[in-house]
Amino acid sequence: MADADVAGLTLLLILPLVVFDGVSATRAGFDAAFWRRPLEEKLPHIVDHPRVWIGMGAVWPPLLVLVCAGMAAFSLQLADAGSGTWAFLALGAYLVGAFTWLLGVLIQTPVVLSAARERDTTGETPTWLEGLWNGAWWAELTYVLAANVAFVAWGVG
Repeated sequence: MADADVAGLTLLLILPLVVFDGVSATRAGFDAAFWRRPLEEKLPHIVDHPRVWIGMGAVWPPLLVLVCAGMAAFSLQLADAGSGTWAFLALGAYLVGAFTWLLGVLIQTPVVLSAARERDTTGETPTWLEGLWNGAWWAELTYVLAANVAFVAWGVG
């Protein structure tokens, strides 16, 4: 199988994950309005929809692995065409961003649910939660920035 076929098929595999995540999250109220709320207002919603919250977090690891695999195959294709430097700089940037966001998701998903449940039980939000939430936001921002830098480098390649 050619690198282009591997890249294309691998990247197509993300579609069901993205659709599942988007539909289930939106139906459960994890929409744009949810993400604009202050953290304190998000916690009761997370407690009310724990399976969807965990599901949203569970989608990201396989999604990131599939995108990384697809883009690695694409990078090999670019390298074969003579643009190896740009291809591997792009892949390196993307992998750094993807790994950062993966760590953010793996930490944020269960820990925020636990903190939301603690708040639901005690009426008080753990003092450390704001810092963790902000750290996860920075991890996601790192992913978005690294992915965009990678896309530009792939385009140049």
